[in-house]
Amino acid sequence: LAGEAAWTETLLERHRLKRRLVEPALASIPRMRFKPTEGTFYAFVDVGAYDPSSQAFVDRMIDQARVALTPGIAFGQAAEGHVRINLVGPFAELEEGLRRMHAALA
Repeated sequence: LAGEAAWTETLLERHRLKRRLVEPALASIPRMRFKPTEGTFYAFVDVGAYDPSSQAFVDRMIDQARVALTPGIAFGQAAEGHVRINLVGPFAELEEGLRRMHAALA
């Protein structure tokens, strides 16, 4: 593990860059609320203003934007009304997914 420090820092920097891409994109979507994170590979977003059911919101994004999200209810009742956006994929796909979500919710 001692030899992996450079790889780990590269991976962390990639996630920092993705968060810097995601945060303003999410902030530009009306009524969408989230708290910026430090050190996670996902964004946990409050979508309750659109639909109190996280599964219904996810279904809508699949149908209208062709974007897959994880419903908050998958993490327990306290997470209902939220969705998780995975930041692990390529930048271009993440950017396109955010663009599609914005268009679908505009």
